[in-house]
Amino acid sequence: MSLLNIKNLTLKCGTRKILNRVNFSMKKEEIVALVAPSGSGKSLLAKSIMGLLPEGIESEGLITFNDKPFTSTMRGKEAGLIFQDPFAALNPTLTIGQQITDGIIEHLGASKRLAKEIALTWMERLSIPKSALRFDQYPINLSGGMLQRVHIASFLALKPKLLICDEITTALDATTKLQLLIELKRIVKEEKSSLLFITHDRGCLKHLTDRIIPLQTLGDSND
Repeated sequence: MSLLNIKNLTLKCGTRKILNRVNFSMKKEEIVALVAPSGSGKSLLAKSIMGLLPEGIESEGLITFNDKPFTSTMRGKEAGLIFQDPFAALNPTLTIGQQITDGIIEHLGASKRLAKEIALTWMERLSIPKSALRFDQYPINLSGGMLQRVHIASFLALKPKLLICDEITTALDATTKLQLLIELKRIVKEEKSSLLFITHDRGCLKHLTDRIIPLQTLGDSND
């Protein structure tokens, strides 16, 4: 049984086709890399899965999650999308702790005290140093690598069945990138989740994936 199934997905901007008749599926507990060059539409594919397409982009086709049409209510606990720029994804006016605990309280119904315990546990699992101190700091106080870990922690804390990562290592140096990918693979396997890793960087894939899919093989892309 597929966890995620995409059938004949076509994305258009006006009369221009961005992606045409894309088809692929993912099994439960599978780590898949979707590889394509920049500008090929892979980020829009990720957003289409989550129902987050920007205004002006039209979508055709079917996306199902556990054999059901994907809906906005599935965001968070069922599936999460990690963007490549954590500075843009996180709110600069909220503390790191609040940005993780808000989702835990909303989606898991946890108390503030329990939400903090869960948040700190995930910050530590993602190797964020001095997690208790970072919990009360703001995004401006953290490096890009740590902010990306915070962004990932905010979704993993909800124990999603599927995590979609869109070019999450783009702004990281080689050492930080490798460490993050190894940790992410370990955690996803431990949690028995699935991971869709969207990237143009083939160099990192051997450290992470069960299966590699070139986007061009999925349909008549960019015609």
